[in-house]
Amino acid sequence: MMYVTNRSIRFFSSLFLVGAVALSGCAVDTGESDDASQVEMTTQALHGSSIGPQLIGAWQDSDRAFPTLQLDADGSYALDTGIRCIRTPCPSGESGVWFLYRAGAQYYVSLLSDAYDVSWYRVRLEHGAPTNLVGAFGTSGTFSKAKTFCVEFQTTDETGTPYPSFFAQNVKTYEEGSAILAPIAPYLINEAIREGTCVDQPQICTRQYAPVCGQVFTDPEETYGNLCELKVAVRGRAGVDGFAKSRWIDGACAAPTAPF
Repeated sequence: MMYVTNRSIRFFSSLFLVGAVALSGCAVDTGESDDASQVEMTTQALHGSSIGPQLIGAWQDSDRAFPTLQLDADGSYALDTGIRCIRTPCPSGESGVWFLYRAGAQYYVSLLSDAYDVSWYRVRLEHGAPTNLVGAFGTSGTFSKAKTFCVEFQTTDETGTPYPSFFAQNVKTYEEGSAILAPIAPYLINEAIREGTCVDQPQICTRQYAPVCGQVFTDPEETYGNLCELKVAVRGRAGVDGFAKSRWIDGACAAPTAPF
């Protein structure tokens, strides 16, 4: 009950601040109009529009590795400045709740910290998808949607004979993916570093039936129509921020035997 009360206080505090901004008409020139006095700002439910769900995830400074901003689906956020200290207190970041507002055709993200500090960002869209969060109403800085890369590879033995195994892993940078592949480079085949999460990689396979008996991690063995379908399953297990591996043998899995 206390959590709900505190969250309500934060919510109405944020609404009050919206009204204050609208009355004052103050704005920082960010290259586009941020004049909230011309149109009423209204709260936009996180899952009530196509924009809200697209904002969920990691954002990073457009020019540097830090600060980073994580917007979560439960309405909370975490800001990491990248500062690390031996002694405390250390201004390494902040956390709180975030809200999505709309003023006409323009969307804004408001960050309400646990200390009741408020930051404002205008959502820049391209083809209906958010690409940048640009500081507005006195807030400086610009965040860009953080990129993710999927590293995929198979390995071989010393003679170049491929092992029946496949790996998929999400990384934050292309360089991080290269660092994973470098130590095993002499024993790699079908390696790739592609932009986007592993689960978002192409999922299209041919209908050719060339069954393999595959196993993802230590899950029960399963028959896949072909090797491509097994790789799709591995990418799915790696998801958006994880790692997955598999092995297989050619042919369909043997029917399980009845217990003794």
